[in-house]
Amino acid sequence: MEAESASRHASRRAAIAASETAPVATPAEPERAPDPSPPATSSPAPSSSPPLRLAIGAHLRNTPDTGAILAGPRVLLDLGLGHDLPLSVRFDVAAAFGGAPHELALGAVDAGVAIFLWARAAPELALRFGPRLFVGHDFLIEGDATRLSGDVQVGVGVRVGAELRLVPGVDLLIEAEVGTHLVDLALETAAGPSGLAGAYGGADLALGVEL
Repeated sequence: MEAESASRHASRRAAIAASETAPVATPAEPERAPDPSPPATSSPAPSSSPPLRLAIGAHLRNTPDTGAILAGPRVLLDLGLGHDLPLSVRFDVAAAFGGAPHELALGAVDAGVAIFLWARAAPELALRFGPRLFVGHDFLIEGDATRLSGDVQVGVGVRVGAELRLVPGVDLLIEAEVGTHLVDLALETAAGPSGLAGAYGGADLALGVEL
């Protein structure tokens, strides 16, 4: 009897030990269906520094000495002067053509360099302001003859502009300039002098691509 009782006690202790060590079943988590929507991507924040940019556009300029309005293309390259530094330098080449008094045609070709103070006013808008110095030639078409000025023409102006971001990396540039010719190159004609001299004003519209 004692052996039988000891056997029952041993079996009970084994059952209790087995129940204590048995893993507790936990309810399985339901499988999550994959999210069909693509992960949200945030557009990169616009830089606080002037970009490296190549732009092509059109410009107008007046010649108060003759009353002529000239128009033509301009190609420009903008370079930032340092990371987070609000300064940029620009190199540009332009040509302009138009009518002049006395049934003449007037033209000009010049190359310039400008230094700008640049600031981003909003994520899609930046502003610039600064001086521009240029050198060039003007020419006159009188009948069948074309006369090119023999000396280098020099001028200085001040430019102000806005840059509107159309899509990332592509900007619309709107600018205006006023200045004066430091070296006047009025060409003498049979009807009197005609050329690019004195004060001038101009406006530009260009499409730029950030490099």
